Amino acid sequence: MGLNRHIYFFWLSAGDLLHRIAALYLLPRKIAMKSLFKTLSVIITLSISFSASAADHSKTWKKANAALDRGDVAAAVKLLRPVADAGDPEAQSFVGIVLWSGQTEGVPKDAINGTKYLTMCVNNPKTESESRGNCAFNMSLAYLRGDGVVKSMDDSLAFMWTSARYGNEKSFNQLNRAVCKGDASCTEELKVRLDRCEAMCLN
Repeated sequence: MGLNRHIYFFWLSAGDLLHRIAALYLLPRKIAMKSLFKTLSVIITLSISFSASAADHSKTWKKANAALDRGDVAAAVKLLRPVADAGDPEAQSFVGIVLWSGQTEGVPKDAINGTKYLTMCVNNPKTESESRGNCAFNMSLAYLRGDGVVKSMDDSLAFMWTSARYGNEKSFNQLNRAVCKGDASCTEELKVRLDRCEAMCLN
């Protein structure tokens, strides 16, 4: 959300700049130039903030990778949580899976926050296909078990379709067994349906 907020206010200031330029002919020259300079200063400041934020995330990833090299997953999660909150899809995937699974020493299971980050990963337009498929697969299991979310077969199936659509082989095999039950022609039809990403896919 942090990065998105910078982008939002940047464009808001840019739009305001156009209005101010249009008003130059209606204001005394000194007042108009002062107003324009103030708006430009805001845009420059926000642009610097955006760049600094991206650079900070890069540094954080380096620290997190160093922690993982030491086997300190808990430290990596602590470092990457703010990055995940700021909209980084890989951080969302990593933090979500670790928190939801509860299988990492030193990191208590937190299924509610885990599913929150996994959902963010699935819905994030910057998430790569493989990562989106993995996050959706875990969300499918979460809804199937009622682990961190209210148990729902419909939601589980929807996330399973999304996961398979993005190339997750485990999801495709699950759907194939449930829907086609060994029917080869059905399997081919299933592939076509996934390629078209029908309404059961989330996006």
